[in-house]
Amino acid sequence: MEIRLLYGNELQQAVFAAHEVFEAGVRPYIRTQQEADYFYQYVRTENLWQEMSRKSLFLWGAFENAFLCAVGAIRDSGQITMLYVRPHYVRRHIGLQLVNAMSTYVANVSGQERVTINVTPVSAASYFYHI
Repeated sequence: MEIRLLYGNELQQAVFAAHEVFEAGVRPYIRTQQEADYFYQYVRTENLWQEMSRKSLFLWGAFENAFLCAVGAIRDSGQITMLYVRPHYVRRHIGLQLVNAMSTYVANVSGQERVTINVTPVSAASYFYHI
């Protein structure tokens, strides 16, 4: 498993992966259209590219045999804004590996010692509390 920052030319692939996971595993549990709309507004190539260009967002990927199996994003403030693991790769600690890599990177780059995350659906909050 390779965990690393994504390059600009991999952004569209990351957006596709996030949308795939969202539609299959998150969307069915969302309670309001407003929560879904937030995802669709945020996880767009143009939006993420702008934040990445300003160096306020760092996009990460987990690769197995050159296949993007998970994607995560963290702001320079330490807020994790995305963490999507494709269903076939769930329960292999890939999310934990991404969180650890992103947290370490942001601590080194911007001195943030604390990481925060808003979780949707809320039922997934216990996983993030644990890690």
